[in-house]
Amino acid sequence: MVRGMCDSIVHRGPDDEGYHVDGGCGIGMRRLSIIALGTGHQPIANEDGSVWVVFNGEIYNYVEVRDWLIGRGHRFRTESDTEVLVHLYEEEGARGITRLRGMFAYCIWDARRRKLLLARDPLGKKPLYYAALPGGFYFGSELKCLRVAGVPLDVDQEALKLYFQFGYVPDPWSIYSAVRKLPPGAWLEYSHESGVRLERYWKMPAPREEPGAQTEAQAQERLRQIFDESVRLRMIADVPLGAFLSGGIDSSSVVASMARQSTERVKTFSIGFEEAEFNELGYAALVAKQYNTEHHEILVKPDSVDLTTRLIRQFDEPFADSSAIPTYIVSEFAARHVKVALSGDGGDELFGGYDIFPLIPRLESYDRIPGVTYCDPQVASVGLTEKKAKERGFKVKIGKFPFMAVGKASVDDEREGFVKIVGDSKYDEILGVHIVHAHAGEMISEGVAILNGEMTAEDLVHAIHPHPTLSEGIMEAAHAYYGHTINL
Repeated sequence: MVRGMCDSIVHRGPDDEGYHVDGGCGIGMRRLSIIALGTGHQPIANEDGSVWVVFNGEIYNYVEVRDWLIGRGHRFRTESDTEVLVHLYEEEGARGITRLRGMFAYCIWDARRRKLLLARDPLGKKPLYYAALPGGFYFGSELKCLRVAGVPLDVDQEALKLYFQFGYVPDPWSIYSAVRKLPPGAWLEYSHESGVRLERYWKMPAPREEPGAQTEAQAQERLRQIFDESVRLRMIADVPLGAFLSGGIDSSSVVASMARQSTERVKTFSIGFEEAEFNELGYAALVAKQYNTEHHEILVKPDSVDLTTRLIRQFDEPFADSSAIPTYIVSEFAARHVKVALSGDGGDELFGGYDIFPLIPRLESYDRIPGVTYCDPQVASVGLTEKKAKERGFKVKIGKFPFMAVGKASVDDEREGFVKIVGDSKYDEILGVHIVHAHAGEMISEGVAILNGEMTAEDLVHAIHPHPTLSEGIMEAAHAYYGHTINL
């Protein structure tokens, strides 16, 4: 079975394969060789063969961690980053994960304790699916591995709703009820006796401002240092590497940093489109010329949509981002020349590249609108502030529903107000709320409330900049509370 599961993902690891079976436990690996090409065969064990690992990804600070472990008395047989994981587990168990910098998904088999440990990197760059069933525990880098293992394939209706809401299936869900994704920054321990234990070892820190801590020039220099270090760490490879180059700020910055730190010309890869309004090859060419890269271009033609059948097989579950098509094409193109490619993914999130970001000051007016109030007994304390709900003896939990559709809740006898919440039958059932607005697919980013005259209907309309398709729901809301309809 393990061999069959690995055979289903040969495309992820065409260079090598390996397996280890110990009683009722079997683990396997398909390897894409990047570091220690001749000695990195997996699975890898510790000195006495009591701890085994299979690993997908790269540990950027493995040399530093390796030196520390050698100082603690551990003996290494290879130069690979993979072997660091078994000795780190021996030394610190699951706690050792916090020492790692990298992108990773790996499994440790502890033969003495008869336990599996799964771990995933802090931002979830490497995928990891698992299914804990009465007949056993299964995991893999892709859903197709678990299909080979015979895991039930009943569609998870909650995951399907989330897909229609976000355009992908977010963790910890998968499209199948029996399968879950290990969340980013989490580890999972499994044994036949104890079942599953899951813990988070990292969460995104809350943003904070430190006014006056440094000048703008100092902040710019510190950002450059961090950026260049991040690029340098990702250039560690024993195989040819390059970069995707779109000509935008994010990928161009990556290429510039690579060029400054590389002793060889950087290989860059760009795709263009026949439609001039979408074609950015000219910008990419300017950057390539500036940094004297070995530049390669390819033009995407309309018939490229025929790739969708291949993409469906690769993604395993619904995915609605059409950029997957050009990404697949440029990856396939680059693979003819290099084995590792750096990209600018994430740059827009970090450096304000999306069109929505300039709207943030306008959208701050949403902060005036209260969140949805939950309470016991099994109905919503509709329209109550947290303080008023607690005064009435309700157990309350205040929550926000991002990107939820407009609905309307009934008003209690004392007409404390009403809440417009998600148009979702599940929340309808939990909160005892009747959803009346027909356009449940249109999105609004907060639970909206008018509380006892604290916000007038006109204030509400001004605050949320209503989309035309939301007008009906807003007017219904105003009429229900104020007894008259306002003109939008």
